[in-house]
Amino acid sequence: MPWLVATALIHSVIVVVKSDTFKTWTVLLAILGFALSLLGTFIVRSGLLTSVHSFASDPARGMVILAMLVVSIGAPLLLFALRGDRLTSKDQSRLISRETALVANNLLLVVATATVLIGTLYPLALEAWNGARISVGAPFYNATFAPMMGFMVVIMAVAPLMAWRIADGRQVIIRMFPALGLVALTMILSILIIDDFSMTAAATLGLAFWLIGGVVTDLIMTAGFHRQDRALAWRRLVGIPLSRWGMNLAHLGTAVFILGAAGASFFESETIERAFPGDVLTAGNKTYRLESVMPIEGPNYSSTAATISLLDEQGAVIDTIISEIRFYPVSGTTTTEAAIRPRLSGDAYAVLGDGDAERGYTLRLYDKPLVSWIWGGASLMALGGLLAMARGQKEKTS
Repeated sequence: MPWLVATALIHSVIVVVKSDTFKTWTVLLAILGFALSLLGTFIVRSGLLTSVHSFASDPARGMVILAMLVVSIGAPLLLFALRGDRLTSKDQSRLISRETALVANNLLLVVATATVLIGTLYPLALEAWNGARISVGAPFYNATFAPMMGFMVVIMAVAPLMAWRIADGRQVIIRMFPALGLVALTMILSILIIDDFSMTAAATLGLAFWLIGGVVTDLIMTAGFHRQDRALAWRRLVGIPLSRWGMNLAHLGTAVFILGAAGASFFESETIERAFPGDVLTAGNKTYRLESVMPIEGPNYSSTAATISLLDEQGAVIDTIISEIRFYPVSGTTTTEAAIRPRLSGDAYAVLGDGDAERGYTLRLYDKPLVSWIWGGASLMALGGLLAMARGQKEKTS
């Protein structure tokens, strides 16, 4: 939630700098972003919500964080209510303009944040009210959050092509024709290549390539490649400000993130079988062979380790991974260590379950295509932000 609001804040600040508008809205977003970061800390540290981040949960600690939340957020909100009207803006933009596109994306990000907030707090509030326990899971977010993010990506591709204050909508549409062609080609190839065709998967891939087309179009138009003088265009491309490069790199990272999420969500394969050493199993387009299951003594734990080989089409071993079930006698806890083979095309996961030499061992094998692209996309977004910050620092010191 803080990430979504902070993203809206970054784009709102751009509008404040460029057209001297959205001042009140920007201040409110800054307050809400900090408030949501503290709220998330309170929820997981107090034990209200079971989370991987709740390792240090304690009700007493939660009350301290709640007091911090009330003081550090209540005071800014009170000041905002009393003096927010002093932040005057001069809005001279038309309906079709970059300001309007950024406003639309801001609203989508804020509504998406509210959706996540409701999905998180509603089960807690309902349980506190009448003791009923419900869970809000993937179907809720797929039906609410995902469509809003899809609309946001559509606007994200065309917003940089719009002029400030007033833009020519017809020219923007003409410039995005190649991106539309790329999306159409993606949809056609999805229908022809993907065995288990899903319209949702094809639409997700189309959104990613729509955004990539928008990034490429913006660079072409900014550098002037659509004109005759190509040498001048290359010089202008090199001379594009770092802030512009940062924006396009962040948007490209979003597209890469979407491709990774689509691969991991729609094309994942899972196999759960009981196997003996020497058995060959498949998950997706990957082939595995359970080589051995042996006890291992670690520095502070005892472990049962399964050695698993990945095979190529001819049956030759291309890599070996190890999954373990570890027991820590001091704490009395048991953990499962998954074996992971990361690759750019996708990750191979293997998890050892229960079993013995007589009954065989349970193996969970997963093929997750493009999952590393999620991290690569996030890295590109962060690098884009750093480029924009470097530009701002250069302007400040020059």
